Formats: sequence, C-alpha cells, structure tokens
Amino acid sequence: MKKFLLLVCLGMALSAISFAQLGKMQYEDAEEQFAAGKFKEALSLLDESEKTMGKSNPMIDYLRIMARTELLKKDLKANIGQLETAQNEAKAFLAKYDSDARVEEKYREVYKASKTLAAFPTREKLEKQAAEEKRKKEEEELRKKEEAATNFLPGYRDGMSAEETKKEIAGFQAQQAATTAQLLYFNNYQHVVFISPKTGHSFGYTVSYSFLKSDKECTDAWSTYDEKKKEITRVLGVEPVEEPGQKRAGRNTLSSKWTKGTKTVTLTLVCITIRRSTTATVMLLSDNAQYR
Repeated sequence: MKKFLLLVCLGMALSAISFAQLGKMQYEDAEEQFAAGKFKEALSLLDESEKTMGKSNPMIDYLRIMARTELLKKDLKANIGQLETAQNEAKAFLAKYDSDARVEEKYREVYKASKTLAAFPTREKLEKQAAEEKRKKEEEELRKKEEAATNFLPGYRDGMSAEETKKEIAGFQAQQAATTAQLLYFNNYQHVVFISPKTGHSFGYTVSYSFLKSDKECTDAWSTYDEKKKEITRVLGVEPVEEPGQKRAGRNTLSSKWTKGTKTVTLTLVCITIRRSTTATVMLLSDNAQYR
C-alpha cells in the first residue's frame, strides 16, 4: 500500500514537473514570437502557457501587457478591442507587484506601457474620428466630381500645372507668356488654358466654336449658343445672367454669365458680317478665382 501511494505521489510530481516544463517552453515560444513582431501569436502562446501551468505569473502578465501594447501601436483601429483589456491588465500589474524587487525592471516597462495605453483615444473617440475622416473624404470626392462635371474642356481641371495640362488635354500647340497669365493653346488654337503666374496652377480656359462660313443670321452659331447655354445651366444648376446684346455695324454680340462659388462661366456669341462674308464664334470662358 505504501509503495502504491509512493508511486502515485511520484507520478503526480513528475506530471507537475512535466507541465511546468511545457508551460515554460510555451512562454519561451511566446517570447520568440514577440521579438519577431508577431504579437497575436505571442498572446495566444501566453494563454496556452498560463492554462498549462494552471496559473499566471509576473513574466506572463508582463509579456501579455507588452504584446497588447505593441499590437495597439501597430494598428490601433484594427485592435481597438484590446485597449481596455490592456489598460486594466497594466493597472492590475502595477498594483499587484508594487515594491516587488524581483520584477523591478519589468515593473518600470509596464509603467511606461501604461502611459502609452492611456494616451490612446477611446473606441468612441476613434469612431468619431473615423466618421469625420469619412465625411471629409466623401465631401472631397463630391467636390472633385462636381468640379469635373462643371468643366467643359475634356481633360481639364482647375489647379493643374502647365505640364499636367499638356499631358491631360489633347492637341497641345504652343505656350505663350502674357501679363496676367501663361497661355497654353490646344486644338488648332481653338482652346486656351490660363496658368496663373502667381500660383503656377490653371484657373480657367476658353473653348471656341468657329463658323467661318455662315449665313447673315449666323444660324449655326445661334444653335450652338442655345445648346451650350442649356448644358451649362443644367450642369451648374444655376440660371445665367443675360447681358444685353450689342449691335454695331456688321457685328452682333450676345453674352450669358453663370456664377457658382468661386467659378464664373461666360458664354459669348459674336456674329460678324464684312461685305458679303459672315463669320461667327461661340466662346465659352471659365474662370475660377480660387486658383488665380
């Protein structure tokens, strides 16, 4: 009977030693994962080590706090659920091991980690920041979409550099310096882009539709003018201000003007008759004061 009891006790002791060794190896594996920057894997091994040994210890508690802290530093948004847990664990560690000389160095590291954890924004604040960032992003995308929709020269957008303009708009012809702007000509000089000498960015353009041979009423030009007028009104969503037509010997001029924010769009029709020849031009002028 005594031998049996002795064998049982010996088996239990060996089992305890075996579990202690396994738990230690699992902890050492967790240290290796932590050093490799694999913090989730380290946390998983620490849980296994604690379960194997049946209890935690200062080293497991310490490494778990450090792993959670590094995980949050790496990607706060993705691991925000770890924040409150890590804060509570750090607080408990500092209370439990205060004045324990055996873990003085680890205590100092956990203290520093607790400061880092306290500086992180809460889940609510993070969600609020994310919502604000999303709102700003959507507003910017909408602004760009509206800006693109209100440009009537393919490839153009306000705020482009001269080099960007040449690349994005087809049919570049020449560049010329003027007093108020750099002029970039496209498509047989029918289109002109204005580059601000102050900002170096595009702030406007003209698109011309020429009718070199027309009847005396400039019928085709009038038709184009009316079509563009309807299109601009639809795209900008505002009604134009009609400027009084001007008539001089052999020359008729009509103009409409739209204003939306810092952008102004002017549509002008000029019909000229010289002797027996009639020519007409419809010119769309866009000007954005923001980029001047």
